[in-house]
Amino acid sequence: MRKKHIMRCSGFDSIRITRGQTNSPYFQALLGVGITVNDVDSFKRHYDLLFDDLFSRFKTPRKKPIYKSYDLKRLFYPSSSELITEIVTELSKEIDMIDIYYSYFLKKNPKYRLDPENEPEFTGETMDNIKVFGDDPNKSKTITGLELLDLLEHQYSALCAWNYHTFVGQRLKTHMWVDDIGGSTISRALKSLEGNQDFSIVVNGDKCNHLISTADIFVNFINLKLVSGAAKVNQNLVNLFETQLQSKMKTVCMGNNFLSWITPRISGSIDKSRHLVHPIYFILREDVASIKGTDEKQFLEDTPVMDYALKLAAENNGCVKIFESLDQPFIQSKDTFIYYGIAGEAKAKVLEAVGYHNICLSAMEFLEKEKTETNCI
Repeated sequence: MRKKHIMRCSGFDSIRITRGQTNSPYFQALLGVGITVNDVDSFKRHYDLLFDDLFSRFKTPRKKPIYKSYDLKRLFYPSSSELITEIVTELSKEIDMIDIYYSYFLKKNPKYRLDPENEPEFTGETMDNIKVFGDDPNKSKTITGLELLDLLEHQYSALCAWNYHTFVGQRLKTHMWVDDIGGSTISRALKSLEGNQDFSIVVNGDKCNHLISTADIFVNFINLKLVSGAAKVNQNLVNLFETQLQSKMKTVCMGNNFLSWITPRISGSIDKSRHLVHPIYFILREDVASIKGTDEKQFLEDTPVMDYALKLAAENNGCVKIFESLDQPFIQSKDTFIYYGIAGEAKAKVLEAVGYHNICLSAMEFLEKEKTETNCI
């Protein structure tokens, strides 16, 4: 039986944007989007009908239920920009709130206090004295604004979720989904999420969760507009969207005023075990870097095994993860292990030997299951 959803849900995704050349003055920022719906099941149906129509129109087979913007760009080039704009317009009809977040850290303009009407509040220069690791005397130091972006980049979606929960989600009782949280630092904001029961982590969420996928598409739509010069990263980003959508949108600058919450206080990672969605479809590694001249994760991206695992994750409100040794505490009985070579099979036997009696399938057995299900439809 499929799990009954909490009705009001939000999905978050983010990217890092860069403008200019690295050997000359250039601009960098973090950009995130939160998508909130009041009826997630209705939104899923709308998403599926829209994507069925788009793939049918372009005479392209739809191999997966959920797509990230990168895949759409690759599949539908050179029409991808127009297609993403259409997706944004159509999905917006079923969205209750669209929150846009951005972060960069600039020096204060000393003249602003004397003449706030004529002087900008900030200079164009990046801060160079941001204190980090303040709760660890052995690591405490100051860094630049760009260095802080490095530390926050892979956890920015979670910081957007924290902001939403703090200022909106608590009042409206919203469940939040974010992609995996990277990095090895903990801020006050991340620590507060650790104890939040309305917060879930969906690994590969932009490919197996409808709301995170939509957030990914929206944030890349904004980036396309920024690249074209249609806007700057500020409170006016809502103007990129049609007028009738702007009433359900807001922008949040998580800049200098949020430093005490989002700067790393200590090294480490929050406890994800209470927040990861299940079932997890774990794919057991092989050393196959030589097959495509790239890393194993990239090799697996477009395989039938990954496509089917993502399909099952989307249907069962779970996620897909390439298994790492540090994932052992996350294993639950409902999770599935998939191996496709000798090394992976050996790992499966070791896991079983130490007491993990999960479903464990070879890639061929796993894909045979898909054929059986398809023939039964």
